[in-house]
Amino acid sequence: MNLVRTKHLVVAALMALLMWSCAAIGSPEGGPVDYTPPRVVKTSPQQGALRVKGNKVEITFDEYIALKDQQKKVVISPVQREMPMVRGQGKKVTVEFRDTLIPNTTYCIDFSDAIEDFNEGNPLEGYTFAFATGDTIDSLAVSGIALRARDLEPMQHIIVGLHSNLNDSALTKLPFDRISRTNDKGQFTLRNLKPGRYHIFALNDVDGDYRMARTEDFAFLDEVIVPSTSQFTSQDTIFTFDHKVDSVYTATHTDFLPNDLLLSVFNENHRPQYLKTTSRLADNKLHVLLAAPSDTLPALHIIKPAQHEPQWHCLERRAAGDSLVYWLTDSTLIKADSIVVAMTYLRTDTADRLTEETDTLTFALRKTGAQ
Repeated sequence: MNLVRTKHLVVAALMALLMWSCAAIGSPEGGPVDYTPPRVVKTSPQQGALRVKGNKVEITFDEYIALKDQQKKVVISPVQREMPMVRGQGKKVTVEFRDTLIPNTTYCIDFSDAIEDFNEGNPLEGYTFAFATGDTIDSLAVSGIALRARDLEPMQHIIVGLHSNLNDSALTKLPFDRISRTNDKGQFTLRNLKPGRYHIFALNDVDGDYRMARTEDFAFLDEVIVPSTSQFTSQDTIFTFDHKVDSVYTATHTDFLPNDLLLSVFNENHRPQYLKTTSRLADNKLHVLLAAPSDTLPALHIIKPAQHEPQWHCLERRAAGDSLVYWLTDSTLIKADSIVVAMTYLRTDTADRLTEETDTLTFALRKTGAQ
């Protein structure tokens, strides 16, 4: 009886040891780390397709993907009135246009690095997809870098755009013909351009309207940009195992020019100009505060009291440039309980232009002035 029990215990122990051994052998140790970004295997329509009629683009990859910050990173040319729906699901990215496609136009979808593989987050850098609604597709390109003017640091993820309308007003009134976005190094490429003459701009488009606001970081080049191509050849020699020349391979390459554009980004710290406050906190001191510094000083004309000296004040301009103090030197004005002044100054209108405006102001002693 004890022998049988012993045999059973030995068999059970051997089986447990075998199961543990199998489990240990079968436990996954993990494979090599994946550093490869997703690869495009199919698109609908095809890359570079002509006479496209539909409003949807589907891009299929060789692995599951994820979209990161697509609302910020994905830019589409020409600029859309309503942003298309950009979605990632499974192995597909889908772009659905909400605006009607423009006839005889080349469309370019610049994904930047928004597409990543699902598991490791490896980004597909600089991927663009282009198609045309007409019989030809535009294929020129220009490239460069955008740096912050004050310290030469790269300007990351800002808009770079081209205008074929060379008028100065185009930047504030018209959407860009073509846009792209800088990468982490401040580099940019504008693709699928038609032949022509362009002005180029960089814009930290805070409000998302693809137009310049004077409070936003901004850059431009004075010279007109003319996209072009240049072809060159390169040779590569193939050797045998015993170091003899086997063959010489010649390849033809195309450079898209210009490819060395430098955009120096600055901010003019623009503030709308208007009259902020007026006050008379001492009998001989009139204070005028503007909303922003002004190169043109206001013109003050005394209406009341009527009797005063022609040189009735001494002007003190504070360091910021927006604060003006008029020290009274005329005894009649100093003794007056209130002084009525017509002041002509520059004011920013609704079109963001500086225009002259004249207000009648009352400076009452130790009270805030009112119009």
